Amino acid sequence: MKSFFLRVYGCQMNFSDADRVRELLFRHGWTQTENPLDAQAILAISCSVRAKAENRVLSFLSSHQSLAETGAVIGLLGCTANLHREKLFKQYPFISIICGPNFYHCLPEMLESAIQGEKVILAGESEKPFLEQNPERITSISASVVITKGCENFCTYCVVPRARGVLVSRKPDEILSEIGRLVAQGAREIVLLGQNVNEYGNDFAGHYHFAELLSDAAKVPGLLRLRFLTSHPRDTGERILTVMRDNPVVCRHIHLPVQSGSDRILALMGRKYTRSDFIRIVELARDMMPDIAITSDVMVGFPGETEDDFLQTYELVRTVKFHELFMFKYSVRPFTRASAYKDSVPDREKERRHRLIMELQEKIGRDIALSYVGRSVEVLVEKSSMKSPKNLLGRTGDGKLVQFEGDRKMIGGLVTVEITGAKTGYLTGKLSR
Repeated sequence: MKSFFLRVYGCQMNFSDADRVRELLFRHGWTQTENPLDAQAILAISCSVRAKAENRVLSFLSSHQSLAETGAVIGLLGCTANLHREKLFKQYPFISIICGPNFYHCLPEMLESAIQGEKVILAGESEKPFLEQNPERITSISASVVITKGCENFCTYCVVPRARGVLVSRKPDEILSEIGRLVAQGAREIVLLGQNVNEYGNDFAGHYHFAELLSDAAKVPGLLRLRFLTSHPRDTGERILTVMRDNPVVCRHIHLPVQSGSDRILALMGRKYTRSDFIRIVELARDMMPDIAITSDVMVGFPGETEDDFLQTYELVRTVKFHELFMFKYSVRPFTRASAYKDSVPDREKERRHRLIMELQEKIGRDIALSYVGRSVEVLVEKSSMKSPKNLLGRTGDGKLVQFEGDRKMIGGLVTVEITGAKTGYLTGKLSR
């Protein structure tokens, strides 16, 4: 029996792809093993958004190169494969397969060729960029559905247009059909995924865009919650926010990566909006939905970022008060315009700025978490706690993890929980009677 080991790095898109890759291989007679030493094929789905993520996957595969000498196939999949392509064979000669994310449907044939001793590469654009295989059994209340691939924004620091390619939107009927199948299998929450979901439909000839898709998806019978990731501030407007406000199935949470609070740095990044544009979007969202949770990304140490630029970002974070913030230090990425900029911010200064933003956000996050105490919230019950089986875990509509005591029969349903405490990373509560 042919067996494979699969390691996944990076974003939710990669983990969604991994579910479909597994199902594809299962249907071609492969089994999965949790031990790479037992595998005929060792595969890794990679992320290239930052150098650290790329280094991790290449380090993992390098640590198993001795297995290639005994006949195992080692394959690099995903964004790093698409980014560096043939060059990887020269740098890492033990790798047999290089497969970009637009060619996962060819993986079974690639594996057969590699088993015969060939080196195989498929990267770039494809006529079948979406892998349609859904797992026959879902193992979670929440399931993801990819709606776009690629991006057309071309931010100066970002490799996504090179790593994932041009924007391609899936047909609405395919998406809605997949959501229906997943709900029929037991999913109660669907997460719509894309590098920038708000671009959905921009490559269509008609007028069907993300707001229309969001509205139609929320009507699928049996679906309790609908989320989406990720949005670009420039493409977020009143139409999308109106669907969120008017439809109780759509969760009141939006992830809007601001990246910087400095107009000068935003222009150098190619973000195509200003600080005031971003604040207007936040204010509009909160005016329409006072209970909306807004999360974001911030990058520090971009080439040319001065202390004043950094302080503008710091002040924006302090003022906006994001529910959650993902903080990153700039790293040079190949094939980007910013790679030609002088990386003028020393590593120690990047560390300092990163730490200051992190400390600020930790305080903001604590204050927001404490504001839930005493409130009753609706929770979608996801699973039992591994540490304490009598406790259940679920999420509020705005994404807060909640732990409370309850019956396993509640899993997959909506319950009302009174919040009694705020711990690091989650809330505690008790069922409302």
